[in-house]
Amino acid sequence: MSKQRTLCRIESWVRFPRYLFPLTEYFLLAAIGGLLGVSVPLYAGPISCPPGPKDGARVVGDVNGDGVNDWIFPKLTQTDKTGNKVELFCLKGRAMFARRYTDKATGKSYWVGGCFLPNGLNKSSKEKVKAGPKKGDWKKIDSLNYEPPPKDEKDWHSGHRLKDWHFMFYPNTKLLTIWKTSGWYEPVQKHGKWRLIYKFQKVGTETRLAPEKFDDLKYKGKSLTVACTDCRGLSTGNISLVSRSITPGEWDFEFIIPSFGGTGTEGDPIIGTIARINAGDTLTIGGEYITGAEVHGDAVTPSCGEWTVLDVTPDEVTFGATVDANMMPADIVGSFHISSNFMDIGLVPWDSTGMDICYAGAVEGPGKLYEMEEVRTLVDGFESYTDDLGNRIFETWTGSSVDIDSVTVYEGAQSLKFGYDNTEGITESVAFRTFESPMDWSDYDMLSMCIHGDPNNTGGQFFVQVNGEIRAHSTVDLSEAGWQQVEIDLNSLDTDLE
Repeated sequence: MSKQRTLCRIESWVRFPRYLFPLTEYFLLAAIGGLLGVSVPLYAGPISCPPGPKDGARVVGDVNGDGVNDWIFPKLTQTDKTGNKVELFCLKGRAMFARRYTDKATGKSYWVGGCFLPNGLNKSSKEKVKAGPKKGDWKKIDSLNYEPPPKDEKDWHSGHRLKDWHFMFYPNTKLLTIWKTSGWYEPVQKHGKWRLIYKFQKVGTETRLAPEKFDDLKYKGKSLTVACTDCRGLSTGNISLVSRSITPGEWDFEFIIPSFGGTGTEGDPIIGTIARINAGDTLTIGGEYITGAEVHGDAVTPSCGEWTVLDVTPDEVTFGATVDANMMPADIVGSFHISSNFMDIGLVPWDSTGMDICYAGAVEGPGKLYEMEEVRTLVDGFESYTDDLGNRIFETWTGSSVDIDSVTVYEGAQSLKFGYDNTEGITESVAFRTFESPMDWSDYDMLSMCIHGDPNNTGGQFFVQVNGEIRAHSTVDLSEAGWQQVEIDLNSLDTDLE
């Protein structure tokens, strides 16, 4: 199986074009590196909006039309067989999640869900078509947005009513059903651990074409409640699938039902929703050279769905549930066993169908992605520079004012600090590096770097020049006091990368 090659390269310039800047301004540049091969594993665990430092978000343009650049979570972007895409954004101007579907054939995008409740919790899932000409395409995309537990513990037991929104998008018709629901939290003890389970009932519904503009995402003509600007909502995938290697060629897989934290004590219960397994639900795991499959452990019991092996081919195994079961947040359902002569079967595509557990994603755990693998090459991490003569950063990066910053760093201990004062006729500031020996980066596809602005900066546009060709990055906000990831597609450059 061929390895897809993607990498990147940087040479020569980091350039700032013809803009007038007031007095001295600066930004920070973190490590620059390249990517060879792109793999996008399923992100496990809750993420937040605004995003935290480990949420894997990067700044994109203004996706909802409010004049503010937003964040995207690239590791949560998924495509189906045809190339239709589902993306999760954090809308910076409103501090809220928004989910968007893009149709590959038409290029049109539709808003199919969002987090409209202050500090709201979110559960999402996707189901693929299982047979026919559209097999492998998205069949439906489900998003649930509900209120967090009441802060007062007595309200857990009182049936205190909360509100939530439930979105169901059907890609084939582009119809979006929105349910208005009313819910409550109920403490439940199972296997020695306390869970705070969110339950709800539908109180209203509307179905119409999904909107192409975010502000048209309404319920019966009225705008949905918008999250407050200083709240941090949480989001999580529906379920994770984890591989646990026993011996080479033998693999066990487990479902993990998502949760929003909690240790399981009565005073700190695990928070989440019930995942319903229904008789007839299926789980399909792809692989290579598969020779057999079995079901072991709790997965064979009625309380977990009484799963069996339905079909085995050299490329995939399909397991099926035979009875209904309700799974609690943080429950583990396993194990689904696969025998394969292929040693690295760990990160493989999988999907399941069912009202509450439907999902399509990747497997976490040991092993390598059998389709492609990710390799990163560091161009300059700014870690080796010192104050010693001959090893100072401005002796390598020349031009405008550069220095080392050891306080504001993306990772490691140092970043490059770039200062500029474009006044009195100065229209651009440039810092560049020329490598002493020619470098062959023709196999590399992506140049990646992280930039941290300063609130005192005003205007301006960030540019990168590679071997004489300039790429503007209008989405970089030089006044943003946070790290922004910049990626340059080197395949789009009309320059010699050897």
